Amino acid sequence: MEKQASNVLSTLIIQDFTALGQMSMTSALTVSQSMNILTASLPVQMLSTQTEGFGQPHRETMADWMEQVWQHWDTIDIKPFTSTLIGYLGTNELAQLVNMEIRQHRNPNLIVDPAMADQGRLYPSLTKSYVEEMRRLMSGAQIALPNVTELGLLSESDLEMTPSDDKLRQALKRCQSFAPDCQIIVTGVKKGSALGCAWPRGNEIGWVGKNMIKGHFFGTGDLFSATFNVLKLRSPKLDVDQLVSEAMAVVYAAIQETAALPAAQWKLGLRLKDAISLLMTFA
Repeated sequence: MEKQASNVLSTLIIQDFTALGQMSMTSALTVSQSMNILTASLPVQMLSTQTEGFGQPHRETMADWMEQVWQHWDTIDIKPFTSTLIGYLGTNELAQLVNMEIRQHRNPNLIVDPAMADQGRLYPSLTKSYVEEMRRLMSGAQIALPNVTELGLLSESDLEMTPSDDKLRQALKRCQSFAPDCQIIVTGVKKGSALGCAWPRGNEIGWVGKNMIKGHFFGTGDLFSATFNVLKLRSPKLDVDQLVSEAMAVVYAAIQETAALPAAQWKLGLRLKDAISLLMTFA
């Protein structure tokens, strides 16, 4: 692997790789490569399937391999990537390893999706100590993309799926104690019949949403974070309002395309053809 030219946009993607369907790293690589962004990938875990709908997946943890990859990259003087996107890690050991390597290599433009909880509870096998690991990662990030449940855990706040602006503002302020320089955008915020994203906008709370489509669509958070990363890389001067609005539109296009399929296929992840077509009109 040759050194990247200084004018080449590149991204390092660190999250799980699911062998079946369009989930996690698969969708992130698809989105990034479709926009001619040089991609490097560090799968922290290899899963036979996603963790819902297929029983217990077979897992292989890649900690030793990841350390060897970083060591090899150091010997050939790989320059820092233009951005780094971190998604689901899944164990304290992996979170500690990633945090150590990210700080050592001073990766710029770090985006963290602290994927660890949904619907009011932590994912199975994760504990409160994992929440602390996500706080440490976010302390060095420029952008963090927690959902409402994750924001509640990170800020030690009691948040409902339809939190008031005041409660969101308080929770976001609490996160400043451990991540003072991190722009936090909260996903999965409900307002009436719409679902969207919220973020601090001065003394107010910005919000962009779309009318909800009935059903449970897997991989929406993965696609949102990957799309946000790409849009920010390609159009760094866009403000948060427009970045969120465009990323949400891309995810919504994928949900609409997937919703037309039999529900049994939804657990394979989102279809991306329409989403990629729309993304190309933005970036």
